[in-house]
Amino acid sequence: GLVTALDLVELNPSLDERGKTASLMVELVASLLGRRVFDRPTPRA
Repeated sequence: GLVTALDLVELNPSLDERGKTASLMVELVASLLGRRVFDRPTPRA
């Protein structure tokens, strides 16, 4: 009940490598709205 606004920035799909940024944005918004997002291991580059 503390969130009163959410500001998202524009996403340029042509620069989003394999949809990584879009997926992260969806996870963050889902978490904000109450979905539990569990910690995942950090991928090695």
